Amino acid sequence: MPVANLLEQLSVSAASQGAERIFLRLQQDDDVISSARLSGFFPLMQETLYRGGPLSEESGQGSLFDADARLRKKEKPDEYGLFRLHNIATPAEVRILSGMTFDQWASSHEQSAGRYDERVFDGKGTIRGWLGTARRSSVGNLATMLHPDDESVIEDIVIAGLRRLSNTKTVFCVVPEYQFALSRTLEQQNFRPEGEFITLVKSTAKTVRESNLARSALASREPM
Repeated sequence: MPVANLLEQLSVSAASQGAERIFLRLQQDDDVISSARLSGFFPLMQETLYRGGPLSEESGQGSLFDADARLRKKEKPDEYGLFRLHNIATPAEVRILSGMTFDQWASSHEQSAGRYDERVFDGKGTIRGWLGTARRSSVGNLATMLHPDDESVIEDIVIAGLRRLSNTKTVFCVVPEYQFALSRTLEQQNFRPEGEFITLVKSTAKTVRESNLARSALASREPM
């Protein structure tokens, strides 16, 4: 079966279960991209997968931010504050295409396998930054998000994350194309690009309408 048809079946199945959007992450040179575009997926953003190593717990940190003192464990009430931070830190065109409400955003979190830890720091009455780390066996994953006005502490945040992954051998970090400061900081820590990816998105609204029309057409043909 052609890939475009499989993706269309996926869309119908997802829509029937209440999904409003489908996100698809593929390598930049994947042949599936053209089929995805034909079946209604639109490019959302490009991402780079970086690979590097951890830092020891004794490693020094930057001078601008006391990560050990400022970073605290993320709690359930922080979710809405993180959603607000996401909206501030994400370019408008990406937000418009993804079009997620708070509930949709909260349910779409990607959580790495293994031991997962989330930290946040506050300032001016709001959450200003987030750090996520995960480790499974000897592999670690790092992710972070900062308020644009606080990007000066990105080095301190990255170092704090790499220190938390000190018992791993390899660390990966997926960086959206608009997080320039994060890319630069990782490269300063001897991380190197491992792969280029593109995330595509499709709204299932049209799929639902077409499916409903098809069912209506079939029903009208049934004998009374």
